[in-house]
Amino acid sequence: MAARLPSGAIPWHDGGHTDPWDHVQGAMGLAAAGRIREAERAYTWSRDNQRADGSWAIKYRDQVVEDENTDSNFCAYLATGAVAPLARHGRPRLRRAMWPTVERALDAALTMQRPDGAVDWASAGGVSLPEALVTGNASIHFSLRCGLGLADVVGQNRADWELAAARLRHALDDHPASTRPSRPTRWTGTTPCWAERWRWPTPRRRSTRAGTTSSSTASVRDACRPIRGSPAPRRVSWRWHST
Repeated sequence: MAARLPSGAIPWHDGGHTDPWDHVQGAMGLAAAGRIREAERAYTWSRDNQRADGSWAIKYRDQVVEDENTDSNFCAYLATGAVAPLARHGRPRLRRAMWPTVERALDAALTMQRPDGAVDWASAGGVSLPEALVTGNASIHFSLRCGLGLADVVGQNRADWELAAARLRHALDDHPASTRPSRPTRWTGTTPCWAERWRWPTPRRRSTRAGTTSSSTASVRDACRPIRGSPAPRRVSWRWHST
């Protein structure tokens, strides 16, 4: 909370820089803690600072861009941030208000998807850098699923995202050589993992000519459900040491 800027941006630490991914992660933490107004302010920062092509700069400091290039995962992650924690607290107005921003952001990320289904990690001057990172691609896949859930909430059909997610999942599952491990880093720190089990409200049912279907709440819930029997998430803290 103390590190937040008046603009709503959430930097790495007091006096540090802001990147779009960690900013959204901070907003999700605020939402999980019940600080919904502060979280909404953070999401508003994302909406107000989105560029015309749907992307954000990689690095900001006090609203000044320090790295104008684009990270695909940084763009896509807003879909996760706008759907998952806010669904738990029931913020349909905010989710709908964030839809245009989320849609442009996912479209921007997918401009870097390769023919093999993997997504290059970044672009500079509109040209993708020919490297795909496994962690970033896994995150983008989850963000696409969250985006599809949000599309259902607002009544939009993004079948192209379904295809993009399927191609990406195929690359991750069956062609591991298409992605590389994230680059080594000397960063060391402790952070709470975003791992709270979401307690979804019981979805209402609505009647259609084709029969009875679950509400949009269920669509978002299904979009964010772990896949392939993944274990239920739990609260953990971890310390990362790498060289």
